[in-house]
Amino acid sequence: MSKIPRQDYLRPDFMASGPRVIVEKRGAVFDDDEEDDDERDPVSAMDPDWKGYRYYESNNVLGRLYRAIDEKAFFEQMQKDSKSLASRDPSRRTLMEKLWDYVKRETALVQWQEYADLARDTREA
Repeated sequence: MSKIPRQDYLRPDFMASGPRVIVEKRGAVFDDDEEDDDERDPVSAMDPDWKGYRYYESNNVLGRLYRAIDEKAFFEQMQKDSKSLASRDPSRRTLMEKLWDYVKRETALVQWQEYADLARDTREA
């Protein structure tokens, strides 16, 4: 057992699961203090024994590219483009309408509606 490598809970920021994770700017040196309950991600809140990953700001190329992406501006531009297309041709379906039709078609036999409230609560947590 002593030869098994120790689990590394430090990862660079570009490996984060989403934009809502806390990224340390100091580098890969962390204190072992506990996080506040408000800052915990939903996965670690469901399983208190699971030790979550901590992310540091990487100065390598992938880290710089990751931080250069403005996700909010990207989605705002996508919404703006979708609205302008819809205003030019009202009979045209938006991307979200096409996507929803695809999801309904592919999940026709899946009993997912009973889990919708649970999924919504999990997302809001």
